[in-house]
Amino acid sequence: MEKNIRLKVNEHMEEMITSMQTWIEKNNAQISVNDVNKTNEFIQFMRDFPNIELHKEDFQKRKRLKNNVPDFNRCIALKCNGDRCSRRQKTSGVMFCGTHMKGAHYGTTDQVQSNKQTETIQLWLQDINGISRYIDKNNNIYCMEDILNSVETPRIIGQYGIRENNTYFMIQT
Repeated sequence: MEKNIRLKVNEHMEEMITSMQTWIEKNNAQISVNDVNKTNEFIQFMRDFPNIELHKEDFQKRKRLKNNVPDFNRCIALKCNGDRCSRRQKTSGVMFCGTHMKGAHYGTTDQVQSNKQTETIQLWLQDINGISRYIDKNNNIYCMEDILNSVETPRIIGQYGIRENNTYFMIQT
């Protein structure tokens, strides 16, 4: 496909330059600067002008970013496959998205919508026994994989302590 597009663009450019040259000759047009005829130089300039460069990236689809909506803000209607609709509620007083405001043909979720707010815990990377770990102020050590994958409730894999020389050590739980 890419080859066909490149070929088509190059043919179009060549056809455009040829038709401009024909029009200039047919209409006896001249391009002159200070009474010096520059028509041939202009046509040569157009022919020497580099063609458009098309690369593989120009033909690739862009990745779509998935917008995650918190559970307490999601539409409560069910889709035809039985899953809950993933769209955001229209307004705070309405429990449905714009599509399901007209009707939830496949029913609604039986779950009572809870306005559970998530608690944010500040984490930082700390070197513990030569391994970088995510820790918090409550002496918890978190699973690195869960943090990097943005898991909502990351696992606590242990506790840490601080020695007299300000080095951190892990306490297995």
